[in-house]
Amino acid sequence: PAAVPRPLLTFLVPTWNTQPRYLDALLASVRGQAPGLARLVFSDDGSTSGATLAWLDDRAGEADVVVVRGEANGGIAAATNAALAHAATPWVTMLDHDDALAPGAVEMIAATLAGRPDAAFLYTDEVVADAELAPKDYLLKPAYDPVLLSGVNYINHLSVYRTDRLRAIGGLRDGFQGSQDYDLLLRYLDGVPPTAVVHLPYPAYLWRRHESSFSTEHEEVAVNNARK
Repeated sequence: PAAVPRPLLTFLVPTWNTQPRYLDALLASVRGQAPGLARLVFSDDGSTSGATLAWLDDRAGEADVVVVRGEANGGIAAATNAALAHAATPWVTMLDHDDALAPGAVEMIAATLAGRPDAAFLYTDEVVADAELAPKDYLLKPAYDPVLLSGVNYINHLSVYRTDRLRAIGGLRDGFQGSQDYDLLLRYLDGVPPTAVVHLPYPAYLWRRHESSFSTEHEEVAVNNARK
């Protein structure tokens, strides 16, 4: 396998009035990974919560963390793109502000990419968790199938992108709230040979589903934007 760059991966984390306990869990899950491989860019989307802003203030300047401030609420696509502008690693991925990584995730990704220098994209399996991050379900995904992907975003989390290609297509687009990651996947993978798409069958991502998460609260909006 080829040697992997260090750091290898930047996690893009849009925040908006996020509960500090969720941010604590997210940060701890990243810092519990193999050292030296990952960085975090928190992109705040005009938060008005003093607790959220204080948490970000306390982390700004730490060695593995960048904090980007948005003066107004511009939406998740704009906030993610603002984070992308600060990524300085060959690979990036998105981590929702109330989610977390499973132990060993970054190390497994690094080992997989080291063996696949031709890869243009990598995705993992994921865990569906409750509000306390207790596992409730597992999404064990099939191999890459562009026909299946054209009808349903079965890839979802964790999606690992080459930074240069992601920037070349303009990052995320506004107007697909709740399904902006699906729109991005379809555009990013257009023209990528299926052999360059790697499925890592490891439940690397803990997806916290709770009453105030966007996918729960605005499911109809997300579904309509997925159809669009």
